Amino acid sequence: MGMKRNSSSTATFVDGKIYVAGGCDDKYVDYPNWMEVFDLETQTWSPVKNPRVFWLHEEDRIKGFIAKSVWLEGKLYVFGDESVVYNQEEGRWDPIGMDNYRMAWAARHCHCVIDDVLYFWDGERFRWWDSKASLWKELSGIEGLPDLSGEVRKYCKMVDLGGKIGFLWCEYLYNQPMEICRIWCAEISLERRNGDEICGKVEWFDYVLRAHGSCSSFNVVSASV
Repeated sequence: MGMKRNSSSTATFVDGKIYVAGGCDDKYVDYPNWMEVFDLETQTWSPVKNPRVFWLHEEDRIKGFIAKSVWLEGKLYVFGDESVVYNQEEGRWDPIGMDNYRMAWAARHCHCVIDDVLYFWDGERFRWWDSKASLWKELSGIEGLPDLSGEVRKYCKMVDLGGKIGFLWCEYLYNQPMEICRIWCAEISLERRNGDEICGKVEWFDYVLRAHGSCSSFNVVSASV
């Protein structure tokens, strides 16, 4: 990797290649190698044309220089102050248009892509992105999860768990001799009905890891063995 990056970088796996963006010093945001791609076959890094998704004037910026990326329906999207989609054949970035701009809402928060559908936890309910209608729809049928609102349970993550949603969150227990953070996991199966409705069912949930109360973030990946 030509550019030194930190945990705020965003990475997306596409057709045997890993696209990595951001996570570097602010002064590099306009550099040609702000985004790079790693080819698993050749084991080499190469720069990708900078999508330039940030406004450089601080007073205009939405939220620092933190970018997010999503691979959906055969396209690579990158979200910053601007939202763009990568044209791989011509090696250029195109604006995504207002209809798809609402995807950025999910990309910056708790989300995952399963079978080419973008899912999102908005802090109150699960939603999925209907790309044909260009709008968010509620994932119906979710019952049995504990109350996930408020400050006790936060720092949620979602992951594709073999075609199901793996949903993880932190629970903080402050009334213990030592502050405790418990990480919980729920497995949610999915079923499409009538073409334009997706239902979810909570298969199980339990806490899977105990950490110190100072734990404030975590990452989750799904691996096949």
